[in-house]
Amino acid sequence: MVERSPTAEKQNVLLIYRRYASSFTAYPWILARGGRLCVDAITRSEHVIKYSRWINEHIAVERDEDFIPRLLETLAAKKYTAVLCVDEPSRTLLLDNREIPELLEYLPFQPDSILNGVAVNKIDFQKWCEGLGIDCPRSVYLTNADEVAQAAGQFSFPFIVKGALGAGGMCVDLVTNENDLKAVIEANADRQGWILQEFVAGSVGTTGFVAGDQGLYAVCSVVNRICMGGGLGPSQIGQFWQDDHLREIAEKMTAIGGVRGLTGFDWILTPSGEYRVIDPHFGRAVPNMVVAHLDGIDLGEAYADLMTAQPAELRKSRDSGACSSDSGAYWLFPQCLQMIFEGGLWHALKEYAPWKKNTHLFFAGKKEWRLFFMQSLEFLWGHTRVVLGGIRKRLRR
Repeated sequence: MVERSPTAEKQNVLLIYRRYASSFTAYPWILARGGRLCVDAITRSEHVIKYSRWINEHIAVERDEDFIPRLLETLAAKKYTAVLCVDEPSRTLLLDNREIPELLEYLPFQPDSILNGVAVNKIDFQKWCEGLGIDCPRSVYLTNADEVAQAAGQFSFPFIVKGALGAGGMCVDLVTNENDLKAVIEANADRQGWILQEFVAGSVGTTGFVAGDQGLYAVCSVVNRICMGGGLGPSQIGQFWQDDHLREIAEKMTAIGGVRGLTGFDWILTPSGEYRVIDPHFGRAVPNMVVAHLDGIDLGEAYADLMTAQPAELRKSRDSGACSSDSGAYWLFPQCLQMIFEGGLWHALKEYAPWKKNTHLFFAGKKEWRLFFMQSLEFLWGHTRVVLGGIRKRLRR
């Protein structure tokens, strides 16, 4: 066991949020609750994270174009051990400005690293994985909508169509016939970069990890049970998943591929028991990893060890060695609120009843009820407006 001084100076960590909230709002609690990290956050002034009790200082940005100047001002005024991009847009912000000298020590990757492309382009990611001996579904990259219909002949139905640069797990479509394909193309005619990918039947999951030069500090895996967007969107209900093969994949990504920090990747488990890695979260946080503590893995402590250059000591799951089918399930908020609008709540209650012994509800971090209330209100109001807008359109016809 690594001994740590109780009087060690706290390390300052700056979180960047640009657009997304979801379960990302638990990250201040995850990182600050152990007392070793002091967490600040820079966000748009209206971002709901400002209500978090675990943020030491909230740096507000009024306009998106002011983000970089405000970030540089913040970094000049206070010494941070690390800057953590929470959502995908914040990672894009840093990668697009990696030529600025003042940002060099805070970038997710070195400016000339191959990971700058691997993290944001799914085809580059697939090639990188193949070089590491990691299996991925067969995919092709296309630059515009005009090429999609012709390239679709390389695949048999069903197959997956998604944006090449990612969109928070939302721009993914399962195409089952020609009409589906036509509808997807028309709905996304302006999309910059397309991926056509073979459909691999099986369970979809995520592995999150904390890694540094000395190795892995933590690994946690979950499998999706119920997701938004008809099963193709972000996870709402999941289950902890134990498999050394996923740890081995994370080790390849870090020891050979050079990935560092708090991050992760998505995968599919085929019926034959093989894993196909599908998407990276490199250089940014992973939303469903906020439940890792329910599996006995403290990502905040692992990240603090990384920040203070402690020897890598891999944290193990509470159920290490147990059958994955016996592992705990969890409901993830605010994503679960979407069931009110999409349906499926009754099915979820029957299959994953919250009152079952090994099922958990994760609303928010400790003492974050104000944040949870404000975020839930914002979430429900936003979707209510969408529903009302749809009703108005039908009445006008």
